Amino acid sequence: MTESVSNLRERYPVFHVLNPTWELGETALKITCHYQTGEHSFDHTLEFHDIPYDRVAELPQSAQVYLSRQIALVEVFNYWKLTCSPEIHAAWHMTTEEQGWWHNLLEHGMGEYFYQNNIAFSKPDFIKFTSEDGTAPEETQLFVDREQPSYLIPVGGGKDSSVTLELLGKYARQEGYRSATIMVNPSKAAKTTAETSPVETHLTITRTLDPLLLKLNGEGFLNGHVPFSAMLAMLGFTAAVLHDYNSIPISNERSSNEGNVSFQNRTINHQYSKTYAFETSFRDFGAMAFSQSPDYFSYLRPLYELQIAQLFATMPHYHQLFLSCNRNQKQNTWCGTCPKCLFTYSALLPHLGEPKTTEIFGTAVLENESLFPLALELVGQEACKPFECVGTQEESIVALYLCQEWFEQRSLPLPKLLKEISVHVLRSEPGLFERSQALLDSWNNRHHIPVDLESILRDALSHIPQPQLTQTAEPIQNQDQ
Repeated sequence: MTESVSNLRERYPVFHVLNPTWELGETALKITCHYQTGEHSFDHTLEFHDIPYDRVAELPQSAQVYLSRQIALVEVFNYWKLTCSPEIHAAWHMTTEEQGWWHNLLEHGMGEYFYQNNIAFSKPDFIKFTSEDGTAPEETQLFVDREQPSYLIPVGGGKDSSVTLELLGKYARQEGYRSATIMVNPSKAAKTTAETSPVETHLTITRTLDPLLLKLNGEGFLNGHVPFSAMLAMLGFTAAVLHDYNSIPISNERSSNEGNVSFQNRTINHQYSKTYAFETSFRDFGAMAFSQSPDYFSYLRPLYELQIAQLFATMPHYHQLFLSCNRNQKQNTWCGTCPKCLFTYSALLPHLGEPKTTEIFGTAVLENESLFPLALELVGQEACKPFECVGTQEESIVALYLCQEWFEQRSLPLPKLLKEISVHVLRSEPGLFERSQALLDSWNNRHHIPVDLESILRDALSHIPQPQLTQTAEPIQNQDQ
């Protein structure tokens, strides 16, 4: 049985982030984060493999210390969530600006955790970051090569990072620029998509949680979602410094900006650390302590998930390799019943066709009538959008409309689930033709993409085939109705 939040906060008033350790070996750098609260201590390790020893050994001591401390702070959420302690205390000096930055990440990045545990986190001084007295260190010069572009591309094994890999990998190879992938505890899908891409260098990080974390979860301590993409951002930033890459093009899309539910007068967003707001904030983070740091930007920020699916459909060499399902990641298969599977299947079917899409997923997802309640959550007819990395509610409506169009234009009966959606959702949605066209033709100008790379993305979009839609005065009816 989970303990009450108030009891845990009273028992564990301060969560301590101790000074991390930096151990440089011949082929790997090991950073160990140390945490302590009450009677519990935790050791969390990160190993950066295949590092260039001479370069890393020559990094200024101030850079080593600062980077390892920021990793310790971004990883603390995994352990702090056990107790929801009122104070997080760092064993070094933090400026007011730094404390504010981390507090903002906690408040927004832990929103789902607060919601699912019904924690009134919006109260004044509910949580505060504190640190030791002292003075701020001087700004550190990072020796990142700026003579020509170099790209360190994070890869998770899904369709989004595959698109970035393909477009930027080809560009870097053509121009003779350095490029590499970076993967944290890589899954089979991540490894195979990376190895299939035009990028030839593949870097990895091994991340190991303290086993006490899971033990305490089983004993009734709190649990919940943490801002995982913020952790990936910090590890990618550190890897870029270690390996001398000056750009970190991530693959977060426009869709992530939409939240899931309102709670405590705040918008709770499962994907907060994938948003444009976090991306911009993290770019500011790099400028806090470093006069020169890697350029962090999302290459897919102008696009919705449905537009990325269009691009991905033109890259058949990844179709049997990628995986977005979190439930069956270890088995490297699609479960076919989660929000991610339903949304991704619906997004790809209009471009790949039903036979090919079903072959990829191993099941005809739109035949599963039991997923109808999940479909209602995706399209916004329930109070909360699924806590998964899925498209916007409008995208889900458009995706299902495009699926309906695909079957109708071939005079094929609608799959059972899609038939239910057609009758109970799409029939009452006005202007689906115009809404689909507007979404597929859109471009978001709020991004941080360098001009030369933006033109590559625009050119790729201009060459993809658009789905053929039938403009009708009324929403399309199922022929069986």
